[in-house]
Amino acid sequence: DRGHRGVIRAIRQHAARCSTDEVRVFRSLPRDEFLATLLDADVLVGNSSSGIIEAPFAGTPSVNVGQRQAGREVGGAAVIHTSESLDAIRAGLRVALRKRPRRGGATRYGDGGTGRRIASILARVALSPGLLRKTIRC
Repeated sequence: DRGHRGVIRAIRQHAARCSTDEVRVFRSLPRDEFLATLLDADVLVGNSSSGIIEAPFAGTPSVNVGQRQAGREVGGAAVIHTSESLDAIRAGLRVALRKRPRRGGATRYGDGGTGRRIASILARVALSPGLLRKTIRC
């Protein structure tokens, strides 16, 4: 995204001033590692949909920076929206770090069991030639 190099540079500079227990920087993580890290995080900061969908379910407060996710429904009350200014992000972090949302439960995006329910329904569907053949209607 626009400005990502400056953001990454600033994060790395901050991390260099902190202990390794306080800040960890990753360019990218496989999905399972990302989710495990999210569960362990104090706060998620960025402009990714994961801050408004996965973070609330994980019980991790998030600071959603800028307009990238504008108009999307948030999954919980611990999603803090800020502008891109330094002061706004700092204020958002202070608010987010005071929040302690509950992990799990249902959010606007589900309860984490959708895949299991879909698999159960599909396992009961009788497959017939008519169901397997694609029909295009105008």
